[in-house]
Amino acid sequence: MSRALVIGGAGFIGCNLVGRLLSEGYEVVAIDNLSRLFSLPLPSDDPKQRRPDVSLAREFLGWSAQIPLDEGLAKTIAYFRERFDRR
Repeated sequence: MSRALVIGGAGFIGCNLVGRLLSEGYEVVAIDNLSRLFSLPLPSDDPKQRRPDVSLAREFLGWSAQIPLDEGLAKTIAYFRERFDRR
């Protein structure tokens, strides 16, 4: 039997991943600290829109996005709609 470790297993993505792995026959260990979220005022220099830098992934892993963002988001949304419609 294959084993999987899921960090953040109690979150939205983590619990769906755990369910998928279990349905595929994996033995799963899920870890989450279940800390409560709270809001603090943003620092004055906080950017309003994030722009992740994927240069390290490109340099060390040879990774780059293969599809445009809007297409990827549409596929992600469709995937989760299908998963929830089956329940």
